[in-house]
Amino acid sequence: MLKQIKYLSKIQLCNIWGFNQIKYGKDKKQRNRLLLLLVTIVFLGLFMAVYSGFITFALALIGIGELALVFMLAAVSLLILFFSLYKAGSILFDLGTYDMLISLPLSPAAIVVSRFITMYVRDLGFSLVIMLPAGVVYGVMARPGLSFYFLLLIGIFLLPLLPITIATALGAVITAISSRMKHKNLVTVVLTMLLSVGIIVFSMTFSYGGMDAAGEFTITEDMLKEVGSLAGTQIYGIYPPTRLFAAGVTGNLAAFLGFAATSILPFLATVGLVQWKFVAICSALHSKSTGGNYQMKELSASSPTAALYKRELKRYFASSLYVMNTMIGYVLMVVLAVTVFLTGAEKLEEILQIPGIIARGMPFLLAFMCSISSTTNSTISMEGKQWWLVKSLPVSTRQVFNSKMLVNLTVALPCYVIAVVLLLFAMDVSLLQAIWQIVIPLLYILLVSVMGITLNCKLPVFDWDTEAAVVKQSGAMLFALLIGMVSVLIPMILVFAVQEPFSNIIMVITAAAVLIATLILYRNNNKIDLRDIE
Repeated sequence: MLKQIKYLSKIQLCNIWGFNQIKYGKDKKQRNRLLLLLVTIVFLGLFMAVYSGFITFALALIGIGELALVFMLAAVSLLILFFSLYKAGSILFDLGTYDMLISLPLSPAAIVVSRFITMYVRDLGFSLVIMLPAGVVYGVMARPGLSFYFLLLIGIFLLPLLPITIATALGAVITAISSRMKHKNLVTVVLTMLLSVGIIVFSMTFSYGGMDAAGEFTITEDMLKEVGSLAGTQIYGIYPPTRLFAAGVTGNLAAFLGFAATSILPFLATVGLVQWKFVAICSALHSKSTGGNYQMKELSASSPTAALYKRELKRYFASSLYVMNTMIGYVLMVVLAVTVFLTGAEKLEEILQIPGIIARGMPFLLAFMCSISSTTNSTISMEGKQWWLVKSLPVSTRQVFNSKMLVNLTVALPCYVIAVVLLLFAMDVSLLQAIWQIVIPLLYILLVSVMGITLNCKLPVFDWDTEAAVVKQSGAMLFALLIGMVSVLIPMILVFAVQEPFSNIIMVITAAAVLIATLILYRNNNKIDLRDIE
């Protein structure tokens, strides 16, 4: 069975990261795309490593460097939990590979273990990129014994186990509930989204509570120490393994063994339980029931764009992974608006001690959340091996792309309207600030809708095995995220860098630039020949 686990894990990891296509693929364009994607991922990893090291260095300078390891461990665990919650079910119980693998002389246990290994190796990247720089910087500043480095390295490799276990358990509960209902995809989306929002709101409440407890927020070294100690205490209470880890790497062997046991034992129990019921779970999840209540109704006709739009909308909501990964930003936009509506912008500005920051920054905060959520980033790739059907239809490129962009607008605009209305009632802003709060996010919604089509035309992926390869790992998705974030952050920084009268000029330039870019991309997209997208 060990050989089976080894080969299955190797195949899955190579397919996920595209190593086989880079090494053996004959399509030079595809190889170059994958190489560019890997380079971009490495760049992002380096950025996260530098950020982690900088935060640790800053905390070490004021004498609370050991808390940096606690903060980074909590951050890594939250990241792994958040992202694993989306992908655990799709990786463990993937129908596309299940039907093929179960017919081969392979042990179900080997299939399950290899899939857990795949998740572990992918999530280990978060742990290494964030924890290793923090540990090295802390070691240079604090000069602990050699045992610190040894225990830190072991702890980094153990860190992903418990978040993966929790995510798998939560995913299994959601899947079990939704599988018994008629519209199980919709139920899965709603439950997972509620859980994700709950995690985010909980972390925001935790951060808010930490700052509020410190009294008036005067930034001094003593205040930073007090806030850091309070935050560390709260993290210990929320996620007890952090206390065991912090005590363990600094010399308490019993605490480190406790951290190891807390990480390993639940993970092994989860692997054993899943492999025991793997075949039964997959059979139950992928079985379909039919009813005898079919009725012939009057047939209706639609315009080509309307018909394509209905097709796109059905395919979008048929994939829970697709919905959850492209809707989270829009949901967070509503969560932010509700938070400001209930808390009050003045209270948040009082905590931050920067008058006007909420009013001036809100248009870009909303735009940022829109820029990380667009269905069009992977809408062409989601066609998969059925793309030839779209190319053979007697419709124009404009009609195909319009139908795909309409899906994103259908998802984005209701959330945008709710958020903007709540914020306008909650915030005391001038007429110009209200206009920018309405216009800027709307323009970015249009931009990302069009830009997603452009990038996906340049970086299509049709030979995918799992939806996660398109929705979470494709080059188009990654570049759309990077470009969207940069296009928001640059004008946002400029707005805060100038006096308020001049910030309106920045707003005008930003709005004009976004609108012009949208129109140019839309025009160029409509000139594309669908037959050239391969």
